[in-house]
Amino acid sequence: MAGRPAREESLWSRARFDMSAEQYINTEVDDGADLAKLMKYFVGKEDDIESARKLFPKTVELKELYTNTEEEISIMTDVIEKIVKDEEKKIRDDRTREIVQKMKRENLDISLIQRISGWTEEQILACPV
Repeated sequence: MAGRPAREESLWSRARFDMSAEQYINTEVDDGADLAKLMKYFVGKEDDIESARKLFPKTVELKELYTNTEEEISIMTDVIEKIVKDEEKKIRDDRTREIVQKMKRENLDISLIQRISGWTEEQILACPV
């Protein structure tokens, strides 16, 4: 990321439209990039809020809107954790479905598919190939 300015619009677009992709950002590394500044702001290490506001106005506004009190922080954290868990489950379910479909195309025994997938016979039979 060094040398390339982070674009707030681009970050939000990826977050909204590519929920199946996991992206990890190391909040401990500060290479001076705009994204590093944003991460410092999110973890509370950025003292210069105005600098963060200039770089990422929408993001700062949303964070301030939902994180004024301990209760709001707790609520926002719970919402984010639920979204993450739901998305992880959806990704696992989609991946399991793909595997079951592939096993069915290979005409594997239903009992083997059950042991591997954890699905019931009814679920496997109902799964389109």
